[in-house]
Order: sequence, then structure tokens, then C-alpha cells
Amino acid sequence: MQYHDGKVSSYIIKGLVLFSQYREYDSRPFMLEKEFCFLKETPSFSQRNINFPLRKQKRGIRGMIRRNLKSSMMRRIWNHITLAFLLLTLATTIGFTSCSQDKAEKSLRSVYYWSTTWQLDSNKMNFIRKHHIERLYVRYFDVVKDAEGEIMPNATLHFNNLEEDGNRNKNGSLIPEDIEIIPVVYIVNSCLKTLPKEGLENLADKILLRILQMNEANDIENVKEIQIDCDWTASTQKVYFDFLEKLRVKAKAKQIKLSATIRLHQLSMTPPPVDRGILMMYNTGDVKQLSCQKPILDMKDVAPYIQHLSSYPLPLSAAYPLFSWRILFREGKFVGIMHADDDFPVLPSDSIVIRKPEMSDIMEAVRSINHQNEDINSEVILFDLNTDNIKRFKSEDYEKIFNHRSDGSSI
Repeated sequence: MQYHDGKVSSYIIKGLVLFSQYREYDSRPFMLEKEFCFLKETPSFSQRNINFPLRKQKRGIRGMIRRNLKSSMMRRIWNHITLAFLLLTLATTIGFTSCSQDKAEKSLRSVYYWSTTWQLDSNKMNFIRKHHIERLYVRYFDVVKDAEGEIMPNATLHFNNLEEDGNRNKNGSLIPEDIEIIPVVYIVNSCLKTLPKEGLENLADKILLRILQMNEANDIENVKEIQIDCDWTASTQKVYFDFLEKLRVKAKAKQIKLSATIRLHQLSMTPPPVDRGILMMYNTGDVKQLSCQKPILDMKDVAPYIQHLSSYPLPLSAAYPLFSWRILFREGKFVGIMHADDDFPVLPSDSIVIRKPEMSDIMEAVRSINHQNEDINSEVILFDLNTDNIKRFKSEDYEKIFNHRSDGSSI
């Protein structure tokens, strides 16, 4: 823009200089005899048998020369001013186009942190800094039923307060200073099936209080949103929605918004009473079937559901998978997902298969979401910030996900 501005300025100045010269010519006496001495050598008009007086003839020549000079100078002035105007228009157009593209293309970059221990090692911090992550969705705890059927918190996130000072921000917190934290609570769907109506208020109070206590204990400040994750079904929908309504009112009193995760199959159902939703673009197939090659993300499974996106009434963002599964099958039957080698006893005849989405699958999902409703990708979320996950692809591959254009292509 500086180059174009300099060009425009130079042409404007030239135009003004020429215009001032033109005004000077136009206002001073026109000294034809001194400036154009060839007129003195011109034979008298009487000698050439021309009936017009010499004075009138000289005036005619003077007028012609003056008109030619005026015309030539005005053309030069006009050319410079026109060129300056065209350059200014072009520079302005490019500037507005560039700003519009930047606004359209830039997405909020976010990741989920789904673990029982808070540990931002060098690999995770490098990923956050390199890819300009601005928001972390952090799982705080689960809500489950204990052996007696009581609803209890479980697998609470542990913040290691003995962490080295180098991993703390200037306020002493373990949370990076420029990262927004959104606490997430996962509620097991079975908890809702037997939850009495009078227990909803109490559950909402306990969950919100526990979140606020964890924030305070770990110096997590300026929390503006909390999120509930639940694989609710038609049979638990009413109880779950009633719970969300109560929690939303309580959170709003603390100036905190409420969001909820949305499974693909839930897009055809009434949206939950929250401020916004996170569409989970994963777990699309049947993990229990050995024949299912893409249980994490298969666009063939996704396609029937995302047709509802254009008319879905709740604001959405989308979360895309980075994780992989090691699945144990015994005699062709599902045993479980192995997070560690000792999760299940493995027999010699057992099969362990690895299922993971490829970059082509993720990018196809991004393009499909853009095609249905490009506003959803105004925030791009990756699941999740795990050392193995963030090493699966090259750095430029992660940038392809974040730097999508409005038409789904990559920068």
C-alpha cells in the first residue's frame, strides 16, 4: 500500500504543477513577437494579396498557438490526474478486498484438552504457539453413577501445583496467559435416566460450584463460558434439557455463557437450550464392528446428517478429530478400545486393529461443513491436544485445516 500511495501522490503533484503552469500561461500577456520570432519573418499579408489585416491575422495565429498550448497542457494535466485517480481506486479496491478476505478466512483456532492430568509439556506448548491457538476446551471432570447409584464427580482433572516455574505465566498460573479456557463437564447419559425432577436444581448447583472452585484453586481467571458434554437420546432429552435450562440461568447470573456438544444424529432433533453448540465431527461409525474401516470419521456416514445444518437454529462450531483408536477384537467380536497395553488381557488369537482419520478425511469434512454453512468454521476446533495426536501430521497439514477458505480450499 505504501508503494501505491507514493505513486498516487507523485502523479497528483505532477498534475498540480502542470495546472499551475497552465494558469501562469493563461494569465500573463502572450508575447508572441518575443517568444516566436519566426512571425517577424513572415511576409506581410498585403504582399500575399490577402485581404485580412495583419493585426487580425497575427491574433488568429496567436489564438491558434494559445489554443494548442492550452490543449496540450490540459491533456497532460488530465492524463496525470486520471492516472492518479485510477491508481488510488485500484489501491483502495485491493485494500478492501484484502481486508474482506482476511476477515472471511481467519478462523478462531481452538483445541480440546481431554485428560485427567494438566501437563503442557514442550510439545504441546510448541503446538499452541506455532499454530496460534487461542482457546482451550478443558475437560474438568465427569459426572457418573457410583456403585450405590448416587451421582458423583469422577476422573477430576488434576493440576500439578509442583510444576516448574518455567511452565507458569507471570501471574503464577499454569494456564498460558493469552489462552481462553472453557471448562467442560462430561455427563454420562445413564445418570439422567433415573434423575428425579427435583434433583435437577441440585445437580446444576453442584456442577457450577465445582467448576468455580476449580477455577479459583488453580488461578484460572476470566472464564466466560462453560460446556456440557452428553450423549443424550430421545428418552433422556426432556430431563437433560430441563437441567440445561437451570444451569444456564445460574451461569448467566455469573456472567458465564453455556454451550453443549452436539452429536451428528442430534442435528435432526430439537436443539438444547444453550447459547451455542459444538458439532462433533467424529465417532461416526460403529466401532464395535470389525468390518467398519472408518469408525472415527467417514463422510459416507456424515452426509445424511449435515443436510440439517443450513436450517439448524443453534449457532455452531465444529470439532475435527486428530486421535486414533487401538481396538481389541476376540474371535471377531469387540472387546474394547485399548488406551494402554495393559487395559485388557490379549490372547494370541486376538486381533488389535488401528483406526484413524487421514488428512484427506478431515479436509473433506471441513469442505462439507463449509458447503452447508461456512459460518460454522469461523471457529475450527481440533480434538484433542495429545502428544501423539499433534505428531500425527506435518505442521503444514494442521495449517490446512485452520487456514481453509470460504470455498473449502486451503491457503
